Amino acid sequence: FLDETVQVPAVKAHAAAMSLAQAVSLSDLRPGGRPVRWEHLTVVSGDGTRLRATVAIPQQRGGERASFPVVVMPNSWALCVLEYTLKQQEWAAAGY
Repeated sequence: FLDETVQVPAVKAHAAAMSLAQAVSLSDLRPGGRPVRWEHLTVVSGDGTRLRATVAIPQQRGGERASFPVVVMPNSWALCVLEYTLKQQEWAAAGY
């Protein structure tokens, strides 16, 4: 069961991180590729535990009908949810 949540600060943080990364060529982020839509979801387990998920979804181009493989990346306990944002953007833009 997925319950979509609105987390405006997280969305703004992702946008800021991506702008900064592309502006200074941070990491090995490859520019270009597909447009990416970000969603912030809450996944509710069978026992009621709520887990947050940040999903980077590659967008189809024009009239294209495409399906994309899924990459699941849990972040560490020590770092914030933005730990893998750059890789999420890069891989989603490449169609993953």
